[in-house]
Amino acid sequence: DLESGITQDVDGTAAKLFVFDAIYGGKTFQQDFQVGSSFGGVFDFLAGVSYIHDDAFQRSLLYGTLFGLPYDGVNRPAQRSEGRQFQITKSYSAFAELYIRPIDRLTLTLGGRYTKDKRDLDTINNQLAVNFNNPGGPLQFEQKASYEKFTPRIVVAYDADEVNLYASYTQGFRAGGVNTPSYAPRDPTDPIRPETMTSYEIGAKYVSPDRRTRASLALFRYDYDDVIVSILNGPTRVVRNSPSARGKGVELDLTHRFSDWLTVSAGGQYLDAKYRSYTNGATYDYRRNAAGDITGIMLVTRDLSGVSLPRAPKWTGYVSANVEAPISDDWIMKLNGVARYTSEYDFVVDRSGVFGADFQKKLTLVNVSGGIGPSSGAYEIGFY
Repeated sequence: DLESGITQDVDGTAAKLFVFDAIYGGKTFQQDFQVGSSFGGVFDFLAGVSYIHDDAFQRSLLYGTLFGLPYDGVNRPAQRSEGRQFQITKSYSAFAELYIRPIDRLTLTLGGRYTKDKRDLDTINNQLAVNFNNPGGPLQFEQKASYEKFTPRIVVAYDADEVNLYASYTQGFRAGGVNTPSYAPRDPTDPIRPETMTSYEIGAKYVSPDRRTRASLALFRYDYDDVIVSILNGPTRVVRNSPSARGKGVELDLTHRFSDWLTVSAGGQYLDAKYRSYTNGATYDYRRNAAGDITGIMLVTRDLSGVSLPRAPKWTGYVSANVEAPISDDWIMKLNGVARYTSEYDFVVDRSGVFGADFQKKLTLVNVSGGIGPSSGAYEIGFY
């Protein structure tokens, strides 16, 4: 059960031109049932069903000089451009996996999931909201959307003593929907379509005979279709679809226990994640007058194929050390340090062009924590 609120002056100027004020939240219920076997022979299985019910709401207020509703920075105007949205989401799914061991050390996993999602959005706007955002449009309207998808999964794994080798093929599914806040019924020719993903991965996991050293290596590729993209449209974000994207890379992790009290770990990932086809990408460019002078910024359509996906750093890595040593017969001391590195990445596609939206420069974070306490673990006094 969640409720939250925000008030923001979003026009990017010192003047109170455009203020966005919203209260949003809702209640979510989820229930899962699973059944699995442990026969230990040629066959084992796992199966289950899942149900999610999400009842969400949002009350949006728009005011400021741009709307003819002046705001002094403290007191809201008596009249406001107001919209209310109530959205019910229901998701049903059933899944099953069969584990087959035709020969010693070889395991074949065959699985699949069927998912059906339904969304029902009811919108109520006051006349001020309609006059500004959708002149002549209805004050109240309802939008429905439903999606269903079967997604398979296949894994082949071979246990070669200290090394476990595997290869997997998996599909994923993410439901579409409608944009909110909504001041006009959804254009039926421009829906938010479901996003689908196909994952290919091969890898190896190693454990030394003395169990002190562990390592894992994975090579992966993710192919996305109808990628759900969040773009800036004026002061708000709008969700659309990009035709396709691909992410590929390699990941390595190493852990070694040097002694009973010292363990050191390190790892890293290289990721190349880009839009393969995004010819109708939305980004910002300068607005110019006849003399070529810049007079503002406007949203334009541009081919963003080959542009990096947001929140997808090319390089990430970490190194950590963990100490857990006795300081008396009954007390132990713990100390952990970890340094994580992330290369530069964007928060929105193309940083929204010349708008120069927020992005993350390369970053290293170092965290340290520690504590002391009885070996029984009954309590601990520590810091971080």
